[in-house]
Amino acid sequence: MEEYLRTTYGKEFVLNEPRLVGGGWGRPATTYVSRDAYPIDDPEIKFDVSWDTKECTYKDSYLAARWSTEGRKAMEQKLREVYGEGNFFIRKYWSGWNDVKDQKFTWADVMKNRSEHNCIDFYYSVFFDGGLDRKKEAQRAYKLLKENFIDYKVMQYNFAVLFIYKDKKEQLINIYTDKKKSSQVGMDELHKSGLMKDYIRVNYSEGAYEKFKGKYPLEAEVKSAEDLLNTRFQIKEGE
Repeated sequence: MEEYLRTTYGKEFVLNEPRLVGGGWGRPATTYVSRDAYPIDDPEIKFDVSWDTKECTYKDSYLAARWSTEGRKAMEQKLREVYGEGNFFIRKYWSGWNDVKDQKFTWADVMKNRSEHNCIDFYYSVFFDGGLDRKKEAQRAYKLLKENFIDYKVMQYNFAVLFIYKDKKEQLINIYTDKKKSSQVGMDELHKSGLMKDYIRVNYSEGAYEKFKGKYPLEAEVKSAEDLLNTRFQIKEGE
């Protein structure tokens, strides 16, 4: 695996001991996976690399992890400009594009040249005091959605904004920085426990809505802040 990564990307990586995964239903496991590998020159970038002993092929998610790390930092700055320092928390930013032919690209290059083929997940929380001004929050969220997803014509994206009571900020961050807790706590639990007032959710897949509307519960693309306000808040006022 080390040689494969070195040859592919021209740099050194640190790998954990590969483990045999998969199999079941009478089929033997054939794939070794090293999780949380990272380049020596940037330990922040964590990714998986695998070796399929049956197909004799390597796979890795290094470029997706690298561009996602760059994208997260860029989005952090954009959120800071909209919400101010300390008023938000990014749970996830993941850009799925992972083509080795584009390895010289930056995240900005991927957004400019590959968005129409890319899938992006972006989830963040906003901390607020007093009453939740849904109209204001729809306007702020739509600004980010439009400038970073709609205008780039991203092929598929999952975009979510959670509105968390400010005095629950540390509790929310503790949940989301603990992998086990994070996987066990969903939106219903956050709302019922009194941490979250409401949330916006937008799940969009280019072309799928027009092709399959009426057959599956797919969403049309959001057209305005008013549209976001009227159709994408998930909890009824008063609940």
